Amino acid sequence: MGFTKLGLSAKILQGVQEAGYITPTSIQSQAIPAAIAGKDIIGCSQTGTGKTAAFVLPILHHLATKPSTVPRRVVRALILTPTRELCLQVNDSVRGYGKFIKRWQCTAAPISIVRSNTCSTAWTFWLPHRAG
Repeated sequence: MGFTKLGLSAKILQGVQEAGYITPTSIQSQAIPAAIAGKDIIGCSQTGTGKTAAFVLPILHHLATKPSTVPRRVVRALILTPTRELCLQVNDSVRGYGKFIKRWQCTAAPISIVRSNTCSTAWTFWLPHRAG
């Protein structure tokens, strides 16, 4: 089964094709249709099996196809990563897969998380409301 069978928008498929992907991995084939349908998903898979695309593609699909009901410049998606390196990797993936979606922007930045007298840094990647 190719990516075209997963229910992704044409603009997202264009980004996936340009990234060089033809056939979705097992985790992508299972997670993407469920996420597009609005279901909660939990996925576990080895490194290099396409987990990033499995959760990023449905997010981009939603941003590209669902009209926003929130004011401009409001965050519509937030991705937390444990390391700066993973944050940058997710950032690159989102920009690549979503390059054909018009009027949106993304940002990668560190935030501090405080929980019960301890503070740690997590890297966030957020997709603000589509501009324009």
